[in-house]
Amino acid sequence: MPLEPDHISRLVKTIGRRLSYSVDALPGEGLSGLLFRAASENGYPTVIDIARLIGMGAPTPILTPTAIANNLAMFDACKLTEILGSADRTSIQELIYTKSERGQKHIFFFGREIRWNKFFAANRRISPLSLRKSLHQKEVWSIRGLSFDPSTREKLLWRCPECDRPISSWYSYGVEVCGLCFKNGKKTDFRAFQQQRVEVDDEEALDFVIKLIDPEFPLARVRELPIPAPLIEFGPGPLFDLAIGLGRQLSKCDPASEQGFDAGIPATAIAQAGRALLGWPEKFAEFADIVLERHLERNFRGHQFDLRKLSELKTKNSQALRHPIRLVCQEEDTRLFKLISETAKCSREEQVFGSIAMILNNQLKQRPESRSLIEAGYSNQDGKSVRRRLLGAHSRLTLGQGETMSSYDASYFIASGSRKFRHAVLEVGIPLPFFLDLAETNLTEIVDEDAERVLVRAGTPPRQSLYNRLVAGARKGNPPTDVVELRSICMLMKRPINPWPALLRALLDKKISYWVSDSRATLIDNIWIKDARAAEYLLMTIRPTPHVFKVPVLCKDLAFYAGVSSTIIARLRASGLLKGSTLADFDALNAECILTREIQRRLSLRGVRTRAPRVVSELREAGVREEGRVVSTIIYNRKSAEAFYGSRLAQCIE
Repeated sequence: MPLEPDHISRLVKTIGRRLSYSVDALPGEGLSGLLFRAASENGYPTVIDIARLIGMGAPTPILTPTAIANNLAMFDACKLTEILGSADRTSIQELIYTKSERGQKHIFFFGREIRWNKFFAANRRISPLSLRKSLHQKEVWSIRGLSFDPSTREKLLWRCPECDRPISSWYSYGVEVCGLCFKNGKKTDFRAFQQQRVEVDDEEALDFVIKLIDPEFPLARVRELPIPAPLIEFGPGPLFDLAIGLGRQLSKCDPASEQGFDAGIPATAIAQAGRALLGWPEKFAEFADIVLERHLERNFRGHQFDLRKLSELKTKNSQALRHPIRLVCQEEDTRLFKLISETAKCSREEQVFGSIAMILNNQLKQRPESRSLIEAGYSNQDGKSVRRRLLGAHSRLTLGQGETMSSYDASYFIASGSRKFRHAVLEVGIPLPFFLDLAETNLTEIVDEDAERVLVRAGTPPRQSLYNRLVAGARKGNPPTDVVELRSICMLMKRPINPWPALLRALLDKKISYWVSDSRATLIDNIWIKDARAAEYLLMTIRPTPHVFKVPVLCKDLAFYAGVSSTIIARLRASGLLKGSTLADFDALNAECILTREIQRRLSLRGVRTRAPRVVSELREAGVREEGRVVSTIIYNRKSAEAFYGSRLAQCIE
């Protein structure tokens, strides 16, 4: 290509102020790639000399896209044209990002407005197949969210296949060469390491996301893309960022996906995100459901879940309780953030709200304004927003598409959001799933008038509280020496039953004599009875209610059920010994293991009162295997411990 006269004149005038070997931008190349190639073709071992010619005076100036975006004032098209000896100033001007009026973090990337601080990869990324065709870096490879080259669909190489280190943006021995290997005396040519090509089922959706941001796709043609009407106003840059954010929420829950900063998002996840945008709002809501389920599986139902994430709901930094879809864009992008938050919740929320509304309508024999009724009366308590309450409900439910909650699940969800119900549970000392049965069998007073609307009571509720009636009905004076704790008897049960309605009814009806001691413990822990056999016989007549054991509960509820402290339950859960947060999960642990506290209680039912250190000492001397240790409690193999104590332990009721 012959040189134009004005280009020749400019080259002559800038001798001494420009590079020896002139370079011009190639198709798809960005400013960072152009400057790196210029350093390489002019024999510079690093980019530092070109960076200082431009005016970057930092101790170790680099020319990555992020560094360029952070120092836009230094990049003048005329000056760059002279330094590079380029023929066309306009082509250089098009490569320079321009500032946006939205703020310092926003720039225009080939006409698309983006938030640059996390948009670019930290290091160079390469498509070996593309380098074989033309020895230059494409700007699209620097986009952190993409893990492949849009034109060849080849996965991008972001680590050197030989030294396994990120591809350097500092050493400029060649676009196709690993600078770190070359510095150490070995030439690694990336073109010899062709990568796998990505394949997706939904090529249309993937292509849509790529064209939102690809510099080689003209900005003028973006308006031809089938962007849904509610999203058009946000522009291609924010929509691409949204798609990548959505894909990231999927990929981070996939153990097979690379999680490095420069690894990018798998093409399959990007395609799913693209389809969610193309099918707005229905497909987006479905996508949000998928993301939520994976988030819950990873953070709530997985091995590493700490029960305190649910029990400490007032913790302001409890990110685990937030819908993960809220993380796909910045809250500073107020309108977009609000739109995706509202749309993301609609599918699952309508499912939950719809279930409750249907139950309410059936039980109230009327059609109230279900959503406002629920929001005002049930969900907006304890300073927790409706959205946060719903996510708490989602962690308890595994509803399939089109499924609805059972009447019990709806009652439990509403009662668990009631401060008054939780206060009553803490005062009496009975797990909430069991306490609901006390309300429906009319043993408790009206605890919460709002929640009462979905409870089916058998008659008129008592006016006096259950707590006061139990205290008033107890025998006076000091209890005999041969009494036993009521809770200890309940722990003998190994069937999924709720013992409390029958037991407390027997106490209130004077069928079993009892005493109430005075201590700081809950009421149930202070109740002592003498006729243990009568209580045991009553327990054997109760029908199983397995559904009560399947709703995840808070730390206190599990502690009441197990007869131990909340700290022990939380540590059991965090250690992985306790696999979940339902009563059934504790029963599964209890089937294989036994806690020292249970041994103490069962010994006391045989008239032997002993302290935990004595139990530990006996079992250690007997060689009974420990299964674990949390706080001051040791967990033993159940069969071995029961075989050692034999008839000294009160027998369980199967």
